[in-house]
Amino acid sequence: MGYRCPICGFTTNTDALLARHMVNTFTLYEHHIEWIESKGISVEEYSPFRDLKRQKSFYKALCQVMKADCTIEEPVLVS
Repeated sequence: MGYRCPICGFTTNTDALLARHMVNTFTLYEHHIEWIESKGISVEEYSPFRDLKRQKSFYKALCQVMKADCTIEEPVLVS
């Protein structure tokens, strides 16, 4: 089982890596952020300059969305 980005098709083994991809990918950045916000998660909560507790809660919420909406049954090959 793995996770696939609904915007660009990036696949990974963990929801945490997909969440990081969604926030830190500069290619199609606006589309990734729009998708996150369409799921009810405020991107304003994530900021490298804010406290760590807010960042953790942002990523925790995003990982829950990844598990619900981005799970694929195909195994992801790790090289």
